[in-house]
This record gives sequence, structure tokens and C-alpha cells, in this order.
Amino acid sequence: MGIVFTFLDLVIQPTMYSYHAGFTYFSETFSHKKIFSKNIQYLICSSYSAMHCSTMAFIAVQFLFRYWALISSEKLRWFDGYRLYIWVGYSILMGVLWDIAASSTVANDEFGIDYFRDKLSEVYASNIDDLPVYTVVAYENEKLRINALICTVCLLSLLFIQYAIVIFCAIRMKMVIKENLPKFSKSQRKLQKQFYIALMIQISAPSLIIHFPILPLFLLPFFNFQSVDLETSFLISTFSAYPLIDTLIILLVIGEYKEAIRNMLIVP
Repeated sequence: MGIVFTFLDLVIQPTMYSYHAGFTYFSETFSHKKIFSKNIQYLICSSYSAMHCSTMAFIAVQFLFRYWALISSEKLRWFDGYRLYIWVGYSILMGVLWDIAASSTVANDEFGIDYFRDKLSEVYASNIDDLPVYTVVAYENEKLRINALICTVCLLSLLFIQYAIVIFCAIRMKMVIKENLPKFSKSQRKLQKQFYIALMIQISAPSLIIHFPILPLFLLPFFNFQSVDLETSFLISTFSAYPLIDTLIILLVIGEYKEAIRNMLIVP
């Protein structure tokens, strides 16, 4: 999932921009080259957006697998054979729900398009009518816009579900490791402590790189700060970096992996 998400990021090169009571997400890649119709461009952009939630769901599934592997090998049968497709289907379903929530509330929103029309022309020299654009604008004539509220609540709820699974599994794994630590030999205790440290870092990584950065993006429009006028595309770059960071955590924290890497790099 993470690799697909990173690939789509390179192809689509999406842009996010926050301005006063709203933010917008769009891509200029295909509109400039006139390769696809606007409907196809919307489909590509919505697929990228949905892949973000699917990636988060897949991370949650990974934590569930690690937790079950730690407490009972019997439970791992749910990840064996055809049952593996259950978890792939779960990740895809979360992405589909994300896409439905976004596309049905803020895609091609006329008020949002008018709200960002001059700003996108000024900053990017782009005609917003030519772009596949999603706009979340919290207020219209100082009144809360229901579609923006529904979109924000739905998308943050989907992310919260994935984060809740990660946190639950992490807390349970911490308790199990601490309970069983005295039963292990000295070398096993060292390895378990390394796994525990890796686990804590792996919890912090998605929190700092994915979940926490996206909160201001969604919540800032509802505060309607007039000073907010900035490109927030850097947040997308952090999302794309996560799969690599997650792998590096394991390779650099676990002693056996570090030794293997060191041996590979040493030239005879």
C-alpha cells in the first residue's frame, strides 16, 4: 500500500493550499498536458486521496498482526491463505469510504471553487475550472457550511479508527512484553527490549508523520484565521516518506539486522 501511495504521489504531484476558512487539494499534472478528461482526472486524484486512508488502514492491520503474533500463534490463521484477502479488503474498504465521503461533499463544490479562484490564479497562475479540485470551505457568509463539517467529521473518524487500532495493539503488546520479560534468557531479553524500542518508535512515526500533521489541515478552516495563507503540500511528502521510515526503524534498532547490514556494507 505504501509503495503504491508513494508511486501515485510521484505521478500525480498533488498540491494542497490552506487559505483563511478553507483548504484545497488539486493536481495540475494532467490538466496541463490535456491527457485525460476532467472526469478521469477527478478519478485519479480521488484514488490518490483514498489510498492515503487505505495505507493508514494497512498500518493498523500490521499492528494487529504483530499483536496477535505475540499473544497467540493460533490467531495468525486469520492472516493465512484466503483469509489474508479479508485484511486487504478492509484496507480497500476504508479507502472507498474515504473517497465517498470526500467526493460526495467537497468535490467540484461551486462555492469552494469561487472561494479559491483568485488565489489559485495569483499563486499558481492556474485556472481552477481546468483542474480536478477538492475544496473544504468552513463558512459562507459567516455561517457554518454543513458539507465541510460532514466531510471533516467523516474523514477524521476514518483516520481515528485506524489510529485507535494502532494504539490499542501497541499498549497490549507493551503489557505482554513486560509480563513475559522475566521468562526469557539474557539474549532473548535483549532482543525483546529491542523489539519494544522499535515498537515505540513505530507508534511515534505514524503519529508524528501522518496523523498529527493532518489535524491542523482539517481543523484550521473552522477557526477562520485570516493570517492563514500557505501551501501545505509538504504534509503529503511526509505521508509518502512513512513506508521507508517504518522499514528503517526495524533495520536500525534490531541488533541482528544492524549486524547484517554492517556485514553487507563491509568490503572484504
